[in-house]
Amino acid sequence: DKDEKLYGNNIRIKRGKEGDDYDDLILMFSGYIRDYTTTTAEFTIDVADKRERLQTNHPSQEIEVLDKYIEGEGWEKKSQLLADGYGQVVQVPAYPIATGGGKVTFRWGESVTSISQVYTEEDTVKKVAHADFSTDGTFTLTNAQAGKDSDPTKGILKVFVSGVMRNIANPADIIIDINSRLFEVDYNASNYDTTEVEVEKVLLADVGLYMDKARKVYEWIEELQNGTNIGFRYEDTEKRTIRLDLHTRPVVVDIEALDIRNADMPIQRNAELYASSCLVRYSENWRSDSYQSTENKDWEGEVINEHRVKKVQEYDSLLTSLNDAEDKALTVMADIHQVRPIVTLRVESSLYPTPRIFDMVTATVSLVQGVGPMADEWTFVVGDLDLLGDDLLVGEIHEFTLDEVATYNDSVREYLGAITGQVIGINWLIDTDEIELRVRVRNG
Repeated sequence: DKDEKLYGNNIRIKRGKEGDDYDDLILMFSGYIRDYTTTTAEFTIDVADKRERLQTNHPSQEIEVLDKYIEGEGWEKKSQLLADGYGQVVQVPAYPIATGGGKVTFRWGESVTSISQVYTEEDTVKKVAHADFSTDGTFTLTNAQAGKDSDPTKGILKVFVSGVMRNIANPADIIIDINSRLFEVDYNASNYDTTEVEVEKVLLADVGLYMDKARKVYEWIEELQNGTNIGFRYEDTEKRTIRLDLHTRPVVVDIEALDIRNADMPIQRNAELYASSCLVRYSENWRSDSYQSTENKDWEGEVINEHRVKKVQEYDSLLTSLNDAEDKALTVMADIHQVRPIVTLRVESSLYPTPRIFDMVTATVSLVQGVGPMADEWTFVVGDLDLLGDDLLVGEIHEFTLDEVATYNDSVREYLGAITGQVIGINWLIDTDEIELRVRVRNG
């Protein structure tokens, strides 16, 4: 009956079976209370997903830049989106915003750290010295440097800058800074799984992210996820964290043949995802719309012998160094020089109550025929020789597991067999208390 002003409070939806302790319940959704309504009989909550804030566009700040000079009237101006960014960038545009005192003032970003070189372009590209650097993204060139025939009123040359924008280059740290600046989400143990973030981010290479178009924040995050040396997930359903695509993680669950609920066990052979070499582009030049690149061909002969077709996998990255680009190309080729099938398995949720993408699992993807969902252990009075074989005395009491029964009955079909795999998809089947997993084979 009392209005508690619940707006904005976190809310979690969990599931479990009768008798489960709270700590045993499985988190299905985490969000916040956007609104609520009450009657004398009901209390209805309007729940929102915390991730909706990632729909926000960034950057959004516009500035006025000099366009044309009209004799007797002065400068016409036009609006220009002000770029934002992180790390090292190569030859990004700077825009004229003012003239006076024999100088032209340019601006190239919301907040910047340093300039390594300024360039002008008319018929040719020239390196020029700049002055009056400021971290708000401004600097000056002389009229002689910036103006056509040394006179800006006749036209201002195109100007480009190489340098460091915001001095944050690790992809995880960039996401943390975006959350802090745009959404006032501080980096602490209440908002992040800081322990996991600190461990995971160490393996990520530095990147340069130049944001010159208004895009949704989640799209910029996706660029970071795909643009560094190792792919990773950004998770923010509960505490925010990152998780790298690593097949070297320890195995978290062993799925036996008798644990698998779907007898069809569909396998997507995934034959198209292979390559004979991997080409990684890095250090993008924004003036010339070009990259540097490196290509790994370590498995080229082996792959061509098997597939008879040369196939190059190409990646545009945010990486800024050759070493990191070579590392990415090697990592990719170590994975996709061979075809890795994807198998769909359904298991009881109690076997694997807290699955996560990129978990490593082992599984026996084999069909045990003639055995249904029964107890894990049976007690028999020996007498059925067809079931138990002929080496036991009739009348003796023995205990057998289902695996032993299937072995005695010669009822195991090998199918895909024993695998080590990486979880790449999770679907909760609430009605049957099962989870459906997509597991990518990572043997070898």
